[in-house]
Order: sequence, then C-alpha cells, then structure tokens
Amino acid sequence: MMNKISSNHGQTNSTKRIYSFQTPSNFEMVLKNASLVSIVWIGIFAGIIALELAQFILAPIFLAIVVGLMLIPAAKKIEKFGLPSFASSAVVVLSLIFILTSTLAGLSVPLTEWTEKLPAIWSRISSLLSSWQQALLSLGSMSQILSEMSISKETMKIEFDNADAVKDVAVQVPVFMSQIIIFIVSLYFFVATREQFRSAVLSLCLSRSLRLRTARTFKDIEANVASYLTQITIINIGLGAITAFAMWILGVPSPFLWGVLAALLNYVVYLGPALMALILLLVGLSLGGSVLEIATPAIIFLTINLTEANLVTPNVIGRRMTMNPFIVFLSLAFWLWIWGPVGGFIAVPALLILYALIVNIIGIDINHKTKRT
Repeated sequence: MMNKISSNHGQTNSTKRIYSFQTPSNFEMVLKNASLVSIVWIGIFAGIIALELAQFILAPIFLAIVVGLMLIPAAKKIEKFGLPSFASSAVVVLSLIFILTSTLAGLSVPLTEWTEKLPAIWSRISSLLSSWQQALLSLGSMSQILSEMSISKETMKIEFDNADAVKDVAVQVPVFMSQIIIFIVSLYFFVATREQFRSAVLSLCLSRSLRLRTARTFKDIEANVASYLTQITIINIGLGAITAFAMWILGVPSPFLWGVLAALLNYVVYLGPALMALILLLVGLSLGGSVLEIATPAIIFLTINLTEANLVTPNVIGRRMTMNPFIVFLSLAFWLWIWGPVGGFIAVPALLILYALIVNIIGIDINHKTKRT
C-alpha cells in the first residue's frame, strides 16, 4: 500500500514537473507576441504594395464603388416606378456620363485658350523672379551666393519635345481609356447587382449575430457614404457657382471654368482648395497689374472656401460625420501617395467605410466611446 502511495506521489510530482516545464516563460511570451505583431505588419506592408502595384485595376474599381454608393439612392427611387435594377442602374450611370461629358465639352474651349497662355504666364513669372533676384542681389553679403544661382529669362524657358510628347500621349491615352472603361463597367454592375452581392456575403455568415452585424455594416456604409457624397456635391456646386460669380464680378476671363474647377478640387480636402488658390494666383499673374490685383482672385476664393469649410459644411454634414482633421489628413496623404488624384477623392469615403466596419464588426463607437450590441 505504501509503495502504491509513493508511486502515485511520484507520478504527481513528475506531472507537476512536466506541466511546469511546458508553461512558457516571459521571454517566450514576448517572442510570441512579437511574432504576431510582425505578421500583422508584414500583412499591412504586403497590402500597401499590392494596392500600389494593382493601381491600374483597383483604382477605377474602388472609385466606381464610392461613386456607386452615391448613386444607389437615386437607383432605388427609379425602381419604385417598376423598373428592374439593371434598367435603373443604366439610367443613373448614363445620366452621370452625360453630365460629365457635357461639362467637359463646355470646358474644352476655355481650357484650350488658357493652355495657349501658359508660355506667357511662365514668361511673366520669369520676369518677376528676375526682378526679385536683382533686389536680393543688392543686399551685398548675399550677392556672391546669389550670383552663382543666377536666374535669367533665357534659362527659364519651357521647351517641349514634340516627339516625346507624342510618345507619352500614345502610351497614356490607351491606359486612361482602359481605366475609364473599367470604371464605367464596374459602376454599372456594382449598382445593378448590389442586392445579390449583399445576399451572397450574408450567406457566408454562419451565426445570426454575425449576419446582423454584417447587414448593419452594409446599411451604415451605404447611408454614410451616400449622405456624405450627396451633401458634399451640393456644397461643392454652390461653392463653384459662387466662385464663378465672384470671378465674373472681378472681370477674370472664363469664370465658368474656375467655378467648375473649384467645385471639383474641393472634393480633395485641404490640398484641393490650396491648389485652386495657386491656380487663381497664376491667373491673376497673367492678367498683370499691381500685387493686390494679382492676388485678389486667390484671396476672394480663399475667403469663400474658408466660409464654406468652417460654417456651411459642419452645419450641413453634422458633427457625427465630422472626423478628426489629423486622421483625415493622414488618409488623404496615404491615398494620394498610393493612387494620386483618385486616392484624393476616395480618402474621406474610405474613412467612413472604415468607421462603419469598426462600429459594427468590432462594436466600438468611436464618437460615443460605447459598445454597440
């Protein structure tokens, strides 16, 4: 009996030693957590590289999804009259194409005229730089340094190599047209098959709770992005109209062109208005006059834009849709780096989509700091 007890006691001690040996140490836990973090970062970097390498296909598809989310409410209203989804989608997509082509056709003449004025504008910039250089050279101590960096009209000429220009056009035009085709086809099928896609995704959810969260995610993404883009579009149209009227009052040629350009660039937060102000500064430079006359178009536009950004947009969109400016800037910088102008357009909608995913999938409301059930 004693031998049996001793044997059981020995087995117990041996088991304890085995369990204590299998318990991971702090160093092993650190290595395990570090490996998990490394895998996450490797996945993030791989995703970024994939986005950049697949820009030709993914950029127009993502743009089509964002624009399609804005067009879905219009398609639903058309379907109330008895039209099937494929017909309503064709109506909204063709209407969008008609609006865009009509706008481009109306801008073709003033764009051509201002393109022809670019050499004259650059010549005036060269003259101003030369005059400023002479003023700086008179400072004395800086004359030797500035003389080595002399700027003259002769060295600041725009020269175009016709052969290279034709070659670039021959390469870029087919690429651009292919992306337009991908965008239009993706836009149509996204709007036309939205319900089938939603049903297919929901069918993959195994639990009822996951299905509810996924359905709510679809609803929030569609509502937030559609509401944001619709309201921003209305605001931008108003901004463009006021800008065009202001340029007409100032006597700036082609006021309609600057109004449309202001409306389009305002989709790209921060950088768009800054670029528009720079363009109007160059326009004022081409018209000549005093320094105040040159800067007046840009100053007027910045006044209009600041009023829109600080008074109109927050009240129209609402505080819930207003996001942290630093996060918006990071999103803008990232998407501009990845996809250029297309990325600038989808930067804010991408944040809205990410917000809907965080709220519904993870269950955390960023604005209210509460868990959603």
